[in-house]
Amino acid sequence: YNPALSGVCSFLIPGLGQVVAGETGRGLAFFGGYVGCAIVMEVGVAQLAYSVNNYEYGTYGGSPGAGVGTMLIGAGGMLAVSIWSIVDAVNVAKVNNMYIRDMRKTSSLKLELAPYVTQISINNKLTTPVGMTMRVTF
Repeated sequence: YNPALSGVCSFLIPGLGQVVAGETGRGLAFFGGYVGCAIVMEVGVAQLAYSVNNYEYGTYGGSPGAGVGTMLIGAGGMLAVSIWSIVDAVNVAKVNNMYIRDMRKTSSLKLELAPYVTQISINNKLTTPVGMTMRVTF
């Protein structure tokens, strides 16, 4: 799982980075959120076009800027979902890397033995203690 590849994929299509990193459901949720925000923005564009077009001909009683708020909310949602998708795709790839690394460990107990030789001075006499050191990690 490559975090850079996942981030670039989510930059191109929101949710694709999660799919590449092995989280298909999560990726589809991000893609669905992006598409939902795009639909909201398109509804706002349609409202704006309808109001401007009919305002010019005098058949519309509302303001000529109706739909701008809906369009901005949809566009802001699309931007937020895109940024969130990129950050999440990188994090998902990193977490999956740690999970795979942990799964590849063959043993949870590691035992290391090493010889120990040194010289120390006791009462102005050099002595050489010899032994073994043991390190246990789990």
